[in-house]
Amino acid sequence: WKAARSQKYAEAMETAIKQSKNYPVYEQYGHDFLRPLNQKGIQAWQREEHFYVMGGNRPIEKFAQKLPWLRASNRVFVTGINEMNWRIWNGYVDDVVKRNEQIASGAIKMGEGEAFSIAKSLDTHGKMLADMTGRAGLGPLKELSPAINAGFFSMRLNLSRVLVWRHLASADPLVRKEAWKNILTAIGGITAVELAGQQMGLWEIELDPRSADFGKMRIGPTRYDPWGGLQQFMVLLARLGTLETKSATTGAIRDTRFRDVLSRFEQGKESPGASLLSDFLTKERYTGEEVDWTSSKQWIERTAPMTLRSMSEAAAEVGAVGLASGLPSGVGIGVNTYPYKIAEVNNKWRKDLAAYNAIPSNGIT
Repeated sequence: WKAARSQKYAEAMETAIKQSKNYPVYEQYGHDFLRPLNQKGIQAWQREEHFYVMGGNRPIEKFAQKLPWLRASNRVFVTGINEMNWRIWNGYVDDVVKRNEQIASGAIKMGEGEAFSIAKSLDTHGKMLADMTGRAGLGPLKELSPAINAGFFSMRLNLSRVLVWRHLASADPLVRKEAWKNILTAIGGITAVELAGQQMGLWEIELDPRSADFGKMRIGPTRYDPWGGLQQFMVLLARLGTLETKSATTGAIRDTRFRDVLSRFEQGKESPGASLLSDFLTKERYTGEEVDWTSSKQWIERTAPMTLRSMSEAAAEVGAVGLASGLPSGVGIGVNTYPYKIAEVNNKWRKDLAAYNAIPSNGIT
């Protein structure tokens, strides 16, 4: 919160990290889980993806750099996540050094053929920390990051959501233990809160992984997604496995095709520019809605910041109180608002069935 108000404070925090005793170790292994505070003057692959637009010299990028709320948001996100990651990294370095001393003194016995390498353990842990905080490395593709980001939104973040699971099977026992602890704590903690809230009547939870609402908390027409992108991959796997989808608005289940599932998922991951091109070519938005170039609503969805878009969607459905319901998107909670029409659909089905049963049977084939 101090970083939100002060650029100098955010810069001081970044300087403190770079002057700490373990920073040379961080640089030695070429880790990249720390985000740069200043997005200008660095290579494209080094920028923070959420604020990628602040890093260039084109007119739209220069305009973005002048927006006070964007600058404050950049300071908050980068300072907060760097401080968290650095504390974790420092603690792990101390643990690894201590373990090595215990092995050398004989306090910890290694099995036959076993070996412990500080260098390898620190390298593996740094990669895990990057994957767990949405900063996966692009490897040989990092120089192509401008082109990749032109096509896909937050490529490193989405790659992290795929790679993070590999650490559960890490060859390093310390990294493997920490991966299991962190992942189980995150999944168990979020699930416990969601199910407890449902039992208390605070919200409803969709438990069918074929629905885009899977794992989200639904309060009236508004959905809250605390999973940080992981939920989308679970839905993808469920749909590919069953070749069925469940409508998030009506609850209806329908058959689908393998390529259609992949195509819709890919559309949802496109950058704003690529998404605009897909809308033009397919004449259908990734939500399944028909493209209407005269629709102000669709243009707002394409261009407005996520928090403002979430608030406007909520306000359109439930009035002024909806403005407050969109605020959690400002701290990383996914927020979407649209009506859930299952009761409406069921009523129509019952009316249609009643009308059918009322037709006289004589003479009808």
